[in-house]
Amino acid sequence: MTYAAGTTVTVEKSKAELERLIRQHGGYNYGSATLDAEGVALVHFAIGATDERRRHVRLHLPLPKQTDFTDARRGGRKRTAAEAWEQSCRERWRVLVLAVRAKLELIEAGGSTIDREFLADLALPDGSTVSQRLAGPLAEAYSTGRMPPLLAAATSEPDMAGGAA
Repeated sequence: MTYAAGTTVTVEKSKAELERLIRQHGGYNYGSATLDAEGVALVHFAIGATDERRRHVRLHLPLPKQTDFTDARRGGRKRTAAEAWEQSCRERWRVLVLAVRAKLELIEAGGSTIDREFLADLALPDGSTVSQRLAGPLAEAYSTGRMPPLLAAATSEPDMAGGAA
């Protein structure tokens, strides 16, 4: 992850920047949560002025687990596992801010649409996302070479970490 490597911007500042960015581009009902046990952060917002254009977006940001880090020496300085974990989290949040900024700027410039840029992360009426619904049928299509019906009734329930159960 070279873009945000070594960033000093805190997770809290990145979250606040992301919320401001989304609101500046017409988003509302913003919320975020971190599911430590699953190693994921969730960001949710709605965007679109009318009922027929309103979309609910749920972003899943994979986060490292604290147990994946150990104390280490780096450049003659001892870096604790907690410091390494915090740095990794800061870097991932910065990358998410960059990605969302790019998508929203492209939409604003008329080069794309909300549906196109956030398709995988659109929340469906049953609470799943498009990517969760299509993961199984997409894998099957590639393994069998047969096209499944669009948004076929996927029977598995989505898990909280963003994949199909």
